[in-house]
Amino acid sequence: MKKIIVFIILFSSLFTASCSSNSKSDYVNKGNIVFISRMKNSEYWNVVKMGATAAASEFNANIELLATDYGDDVDGQIRLIEEALNKKADAIIIAPNDYNKLVKVLDKVNSKKIPIIVIDSEVNTDKINGFVGTNNYEAGKAAGEKIVELCGENSNIGILSLIQGAGNNEKREKGLTDVLASHPKINIMAKEESLSDPTLATILTRRLIERNPDLNGIVAMNDVLSEGAAEVIHEMKLEDKIKLVTFDSTTKEIGMLEKGVIKATIVQNPFSMGYLGVKNAVKVIKGESIQKNIDTGITVIDKKNMFDSKNQKLLFPFAK
Repeated sequence: MKKIIVFIILFSSLFTASCSSNSKSDYVNKGNIVFISRMKNSEYWNVVKMGATAAASEFNANIELLATDYGDDVDGQIRLIEEALNKKADAIIIAPNDYNKLVKVLDKVNSKKIPIIVIDSEVNTDKINGFVGTNNYEAGKAAGEKIVELCGENSNIGILSLIQGAGNNEKREKGLTDVLASHPKINIMAKEESLSDPTLATILTRRLIERNPDLNGIVAMNDVLSEGAAEVIHEMKLEDKIKLVTFDSTTKEIGMLEKGVIKATIVQNPFSMGYLGVKNAVKVIKGESIQKNIDTGITVIDKKNMFDSKNQKLLFPFAK
């Protein structure tokens, strides 16, 4: 009798463990997800990776986090995608460094029936499973509306933009210039284009200011350009003369927002981009359908509303 009882207990334990194991992995066939962001050593991309890691833990997925050294390295991203193919990844998540140049290799991924989730920046192909990110045209419009509000109808605006290629930047710039064009007395005095290089950002900002003494507003189109512009305006003590509108919310940007150097910043939700990118990759691996486009939203933050509890969570996502 004792032997029978022991057997029943052991059988019950094994059955329970088996059920527990199945339920744990029920949501995902624990696939290998390769996550390729735009660049290393970036506060913005570190937050994106935080979101991705949180989702991987929650949904029991294996994830490999990769990135190129710089946000303009298209060849490096192509190489990482090819390596992911060789590793037989079950899904690839990518924030493209170029709108057009990655199409060929991503179409190759699609031909291998490997799911593709694109985040942050769009890419010029429909052979992907979904896009998770900001509506960059609307973000550019928000920046335009804010700089008009700050500078007024009779103003001279400068733009610090990225060298063309990244789809998100081109759409942001289109949204910005469409708004400015609707105000006929506003003059776009100059546009400087740069790589995502902090040193070059400061050089170009200084040149923009020195060549255009009547400038009274600047829009900087990403975090690196934003930090460079804020640094120069602060050093030259021009925060009262030149109104600066930026993108994103690095530690340096938040400090400059508190000091009044940055008048407003267009904040995305990088944590959600990473999190939803992985969550949707997991769904596709399992064979579930997902939304084709997921807008993670934007918020215009200035010194007046930066301490609102909702905005604090955007500015300090590690507190989530």
